[in-house]
Amino acid sequence: MVDFQVWMIPVFLFSVLPSLLFLFSLLFAGRYQNGLIKKLLERENLFLQQNGKDNIHTITSLYPEREITGCGLVMTNISIGPSWWQMFVGGIKAGIFGGEVRSYDKILAWGRQEALQRLREVSKVNGWDDVINVRMETSMLQQTKGGNGKTGSIEIIAYGTGVR
Repeated sequence: MVDFQVWMIPVFLFSVLPSLLFLFSLLFAGRYQNGLIKKLLERENLFLQQNGKDNIHTITSLYPEREITGCGLVMTNISIGPSWWQMFVGGIKAGIFGGEVRSYDKILAWGRQEALQRLREVSKVNGWDDVINVRMETSMLQQTKGGNGKTGSIEIIAYGTGVR
């Protein structure tokens, strides 16, 4: 039987555990993100079936002729972050080769779609018929340790003017 040594705890915590978590991220993060995308598409389809139209608009002219009885700010946000595997692959791609970092594209596209869907849902809950002049903004919330410029998480804000 092997004697338990106290020094084995830090070795496990700082070498074995991160390796296991990195492997877990490699194997399951893509599957998890695909599930999120599938659920989002189902919510979007259900919303369109229930309402018959998309209620989010960016207009370039005056709103169509109708009586507007109220308006107000409609806003929502989401915080997203890539998996360890995506950050690893993205760091190699950006740091060595440059160009488009495709490992981030999937999570960012999902984040933008999710923010717009939440805006649709929030506007309906608050009684707005439509949301006009929709805008989206992104901001970096956190950098990974070491100041190497890798993004740990991003916030996406979607907002517009709700009208009745």
